[in-house]
Amino acid sequence: MKIGKKQIILFVLAASLLIVGYKYTEISNLITGGSGGSAAGNTNNAGTKTNSSANANVNAKTNAGINAIAGVNTAGSGANAGTGVNSGNTADTAGAAAQADLYFSKQRLDRDTLMSKNKEAYQLITQDNNAGPDVKSQAYEKIMTLTEIASSETEIEGLIREKGFNDAFVDISEQGEADILINAPSLNEQQVAQIADIAVRRSKLNYENIHVRNVA
Repeated sequence: MKIGKKQIILFVLAASLLIVGYKYTEISNLITGGSGGSAAGNTNNAGTKTNSSANANVNAKTNAGINAIAGVNTAGSGANAGTGVNSGNTADTAGAAAQADLYFSKQRLDRDTLMSKNKEAYQLITQDNNAGPDVKSQAYEKIMTLTEIASSETEIEGLIREKGFNDAFVDISEQGEADILINAPSLNEQQVAQIADIAVRRSKLNYENIHVRNVA
């Protein structure tokens, strides 16, 4: 049987078509498989993202729970808030101390001012030509008394502070009365007796003429 030229050509074309068809199928499978792999990868990625989101939510809730238990305020530091309160207390304490210092300073200023005026008045008498000898002598004695009182007041105040009190103010009259103010929230009987004893030893005062009280 002879095979013609046309038959050979047809055979070659048929074989070519078969080969092309096979290649197309193979390529399609590869493409489909690749897309499937990508889909699987996307699915896995989606799963990873989902798990990450879930873990983030769980972690967030867990951290929130821990912060709540620990008393941590994420909106503002609890330590800072505490510091604000302590600072407020410190400021109040410092303010009270400043007021006390001002009070005692003013008391001393008023006392010393009055003392200076009295001395000046007696000094004028000693210089008055119309004043008799007795009057001038009494004026001199008054000046000496005031000077001695001023010295005792300053010394007693210093000794009281040395005993640990924040401050003290002593006002001794020419009649032998003494008012002693102590910068302290309170005073017990032992402290009052200690203060009175200092005053008696450093002046001509009697115990019954000494009046001690605290100024908070």
